Amino acid sequence: MTLHLAPARPRRQRIAALLALATMVAATMVAGATEHPIFEAVRVPGSTGFEQGINLLPGGIIYVDEPPGLPGHGRLWKSTDNGASFTQLSFPSPWGRFPGGGDTDVVLSHDDRVYFLDLWGGANAVTVSKDGGQTWAQGNPIVGVPTSDRQWIGLGERDELLGEDTVYVIYSKLFVQPDWTYIARSRDGGLTWTYHAPIVWDVPVNDDMTAVGEGSPQGPTGNLVTDGTFLAFTWEDAGRMWAAYSSDEGETWSRSFIGSGADNNIPSIALDGNNLHVTYVSSDNRTVMVATSTNRGATWSDPKAVATGGTSVFSWVAARDGKVGVAWYTADAEVPTPDDLPAEDFWHVRYVESVDNGDTFTAPVLVASDVKKGPICTQGLNCNTTGSGGREVGDFIALEIGYDGMTSIAHYAARGPQGWVSRQVRPVEEA
Repeated sequence: MTLHLAPARPRRQRIAALLALATMVAATMVAGATEHPIFEAVRVPGSTGFEQGINLLPGGIIYVDEPPGLPGHGRLWKSTDNGASFTQLSFPSPWGRFPGGGDTDVVLSHDDRVYFLDLWGGANAVTVSKDGGQTWAQGNPIVGVPTSDRQWIGLGERDELLGEDTVYVIYSKLFVQPDWTYIARSRDGGLTWTYHAPIVWDVPVNDDMTAVGEGSPQGPTGNLVTDGTFLAFTWEDAGRMWAAYSSDEGETWSRSFIGSGADNNIPSIALDGNNLHVTYVSSDNRTVMVATSTNRGATWSDPKAVATGGTSVFSWVAARDGKVGVAWYTADAEVPTPDDLPAEDFWHVRYVESVDNGDTFTAPVLVASDVKKGPICTQGLNCNTTGSGGREVGDFIALEIGYDGMTSIAHYAARGPQGWVSRQVRPVEEA
């Protein structure tokens, strides 16, 4: 057998090749070494991986957002090559002048308008770009003191005459009783907010369907989903999972009961046509649950277990065109809570998917191994934030299903820059 050697390359080319190989090796380490990987990972340069959000557009456009911690404006990255690389976008003065650093969320229009919601000192403010993040216009603050907590943004319909989008925001107020959830609505793309009210219903009910009087979701809720005039979100209350939904742009709301036995972390909801999908982790942190509504939240299927064993936390769901994907952090050891994982044990990212509107799911697949060592703190602001108290990942993971049917997951990984996006390259069924 004749051995053919490649001609020697200049030193600069050899160095570039070695750097490219190192990047490929690092991505393989994060995604887990398999002969035919389901996911491939790429670093988001400069990201910490703390509570990343992810949003996708056709044509391989991906946005990743995250709060940097106080003080400072929220951060945003964009990829135009289907996640192969990311560039951090800037918010030049005066648009970045507010003392932000709190929770962030993003929603996109199909013509690459970007609505960036940042929780800053005393209010929520929306920063708007109509050119894919090249230039920005600062909207008016949505609410002043007392400060608000964990806000979510959704996109409504566009006024074709004015050329402006309807934008929705839901949030909870801190240090206010009752601790209701509020909705704000803008008709001019987030520049001004003409509708602002607590989310309430006249006759809410307990699990046994007995009326308890006027009320509202208590404390932080899960993400907001919309398709124009319909809005929905989910929340947990004393281990019980609920959904709230509105068909009139948030003017009036109804709620429905999903199931009991949930942990007290932020749940997630996805909208796909008339179908709503909710995921949460069981109160013993052993089982990842999914429930589906085929009538936009009026009634729900019995929650089903899609993964069990070990210790799990922060499951998230996405759905598009009949496909449903769920990702979460999981450890092999079984401990009472994620806060109790021994310092020498590791967390991984796992994923399941359904291609029949949530009727059946695949077995879990490994997305990323050894992404974090030691406990994950689930006590929010009470966590030790020095880097050793388990607060590094924040309060959730995030994923989105692209227009090509492939899932992208934004998650933490404790090596190099710590924010990563793992993008699906093959169907799970081919594993």
